Amino acid sequence: PLFVDELALAVPPDHRLAARRSVRFEELRDEAFVGFKPGTAIARTVALAAAAHGFAPKVAFESGDALTVRALVAEGSGVTVLPRDIAEIAGPEVRIVPFVRPKVTRTIALAHLAQRRPSPATALLGAFLREQLRG
Repeated sequence: PLFVDELALAVPPDHRLAARRSVRFEELRDEAFVGFKPGTAIARTVALAAAAHGFAPKVAFESGDALTVRALVAEGSGVTVLPRDIAEIAGPEVRIVPFVRPKVTRTIALAHLAQRRPSPATALLGAFLREQLRG
């Protein structure tokens, strides 16, 4: 593992949850989602979080690009779940609402084949990334 990435809800500025300080994932049961393409880490994370709360997200639109997803949310096409660093960059206006009880996260990791020791390049990359992430 390299780091744990906190995810947050992004909603259009005029959305009913836009003024909230926090949101629980189960409050999204009836929302239309702008989702990421199936198979992506965020799509899996959202599906698992929804399933843990007894529902499947109602995906109205999908994209493989985070900025496109954010733009669709800004235009009122639905809500989405984004990494905080992407949610907070400059771009079309959205409101960011953190999740509580529990927080929604994903772990970013560097992987290698279990039956082999990491190659020198993999070990150096891992050390470099860990050092960068600490700073």
